[in-house]
Amino acid sequence: MTNEEIKRMIDEGAKKDFMKHATDQLQYVSMLREMGYTAGEAISFMIFLKLEEISDVLYGEGEFGSVAENLSAISDCVGYIPPNHYQKEGYHILRIGGSVDTGNY
Repeated sequence: MTNEEIKRMIDEGAKKDFMKHATDQLQYVSMLREMGYTAGEAISFMIFLKLEEISDVLYGEGEFGSVAENLSAISDCVGYIPPNHYQKEGYHILRIGGSVDTGNY
């Protein structure tokens, strides 16, 4: 399989995923239109809901905490070891802590 064939398959898959997502979102707009809202009002309402979701994530009201908390936790796991006198460069490390319970007591 050539690179062009792979790229075409990815593009087609992405297009299908986008079309499904767009159709799902337009379904909500259609429901609001059936409730008597104008197209502009329905779209504005959908924009408001999406902005509210983004706000929840940014300020930590979502399921996974705030973006700042997550970035802070990730940065605590990354370190840098400076070069020794015989090295040209130091190196970055990823520290992973914790323990594993094997269930054997």
